[in-house]
Amino acid sequence: MPRHFPSLAIWLAGAAFFVFPLPGLAANRLVKTAAQPTVYYVDDANARHPFPDALTYRSWYGDDYSGIATIKAEELAKMPLEKNITLKPGKWLAKVPSAPTVYAVEQGGVLRALAGADVAQAIYGPRWSKKVVDIPEAFFTSYVIGQPLMRTYELPSSIVYQVQGKSTYYWKVGNLLQPFKNIEAVVANGYAKEDVVAGDRTLPTRARVIAGPNDRLASPLNPALLSNQDCGFPTIRVGLILVNRGDVSDANVAATKTIAQRLPEAYRWATRELGDLVVGDAVVMFDDGTLSKATEQGGRKLTDEVPRTFYDRNPDTFDFLFLFSNFTVQQDQPNYEAHFFPVTNAIFGLNLPLLNAAEMFGSRGKLKGIIVVGDVARFDLEDPSGKLQIDNLLLHEIAHQWSGAVKARLAPDQDSTVLLRDDSKHWSYYDSFISPLGGSGWQSNGDGTYTSRLSQEPDLIRRPYADLDLYLMGLLPAQVVPPVFYLEPNIANQLNNTIAGTPHTVTIEQIVAANGKRRCELP
Repeated sequence: MPRHFPSLAIWLAGAAFFVFPLPGLAANRLVKTAAQPTVYYVDDANARHPFPDALTYRSWYGDDYSGIATIKAEELAKMPLEKNITLKPGKWLAKVPSAPTVYAVEQGGVLRALAGADVAQAIYGPRWSKKVVDIPEAFFTSYVIGQPLMRTYELPSSIVYQVQGKSTYYWKVGNLLQPFKNIEAVVANGYAKEDVVAGDRTLPTRARVIAGPNDRLASPLNPALLSNQDCGFPTIRVGLILVNRGDVSDANVAATKTIAQRLPEAYRWATRELGDLVVGDAVVMFDDGTLSKATEQGGRKLTDEVPRTFYDRNPDTFDFLFLFSNFTVQQDQPNYEAHFFPVTNAIFGLNLPLLNAAEMFGSRGKLKGIIVVGDVARFDLEDPSGKLQIDNLLLHEIAHQWSGAVKARLAPDQDSTVLLRDDSKHWSYYDSFISPLGGSGWQSNGDGTYTSRLSQEPDLIRRPYADLDLYLMGLLPAQVVPPVFYLEPNIANQLNNTIAGTPHTVTIEQIVAANGKRRCELP
């Protein structure tokens, strides 16, 4: 049977309180007044969030009332009243008295219906019904209904998890596990052994260990883990991270900040003011052994713990993360300058796969790509041309999210990669346009030869996005994208600045025919 708990008017009877001056509120999260039993959780903006009943409070703090401070009613009234606190995730299963549906509770008050008793028993064991509690119907609207758990092998998020036959406890978020150091670390975050969900599924596991109280587990105001994936235009947000080994160099920090300061202007210039880019504060992260690892070649590579640790402490509001370091980062590909790792894509018509691997990196879907740049000291930011080079490098990597992969339908049932390099990730040397992703800007000399515009304008270090880029980025409609051409050289693979060849026109209609109309397809 579902459990029922006493009302607020009763459940705080006999609890001991103390009075403190209002300035101390920043250090005291739990408050009430002497005249009323309701307890509030105070957020960083000094707004108050009520615990609607005893059950909700006890799910977070058990029978411990010692942290509740009593303040004057007039001081409480000055605090804006915000949304209710919901049940601590992973403690109880919930339902309402008037309906039989039982829900798992995830972070942020997300309720996921259990499809039946067989699903509930497969996840929580034969005593699953002992975990069911009633939510008063008046408070049900404080929760968010998520996707139901339909199959016996599915597991909810926001649970303490243990693989059957193993001793390690994990915190499960999505399909990613983070180990607890020991049972004491589990208890320090408000959970007990009876809260542990055991199963036979093994999942990707973080290297960073939860050793004690952790705000991502213990805060009643953590956001719901619902998808925040979007298609990211016209404004994108970028986070810059400097991974540091050893002593921090002021020069490296200054270089990272300089790059961060330059990027918004460079992006606006490259998009012809059609797009905007916002950079968050540059973050320095110290490698404790989890943020990089040695390679067989004797170098180091950054690990997935860099973005995961970033999101442990920062909001999930960034479209791209740029990873810099104070050491050389060794990548697998030759001629390494920077490398783009796609994380999510919800846009059809780019000849790029639709994907969402965000949870593997700590994001709920907003993150579109991770750009590993590496050693920030290798860029000469005292030289104006050095600044333009790093601008162009970052513009290049951002463009990989949308551009540089489309085919063209040159004949019925014949889709061609003529605009692309052999890797199908960059524009060809023989394209008539110029972009951070390639192209040479061929101009006719009137005699069957063509000269690269890049060879005529050596100062064009930082390159604007081509119209085709801007269409693929969602910043220009297809109707205004002019035809382009690729040059077929008379001497195959000739790379001179001036070459003889035959131009072949490609229209935006041919590109749309081969790849489909560009459109956002969010799940």
